[in-house]
Amino acid sequence: MRFNGKIAIVTGAGQGIGEAYAKALAREGAAVVVADINGEKGRAVAAEITSGGGRATFVETDVSSPESADLMAARTASEFGGIDYLINNAAIFAGMRREPC
Repeated sequence: MRFNGKIAIVTGAGQGIGEAYAKALAREGAAVVVADINGEKGRAVAAEITSGGGRATFVETDVSSPESADLMAARTASEFGGIDYLINNAAIFAGMRREPC
């Protein structure tokens, strides 16, 4: 319970590494905000955490939008009373190409 009483936001937490971060933080006692652009996947992760006895909420977030990020922070503070940790995991890889320098 290393994060007992702490509040963590994990962006891109609807799947993959972000989902693993969110679940691990919840297992260690953190209240977790599952922030993801995909509502279906994000809600499922938050529901899994809460059904296992953890504290979590889903906030639909587009990290490329400053307004969306502001709303994510405001909702986190409103629901949980603050923010202790932010895991900036969200990324958009579709259409990206790796090219040599």
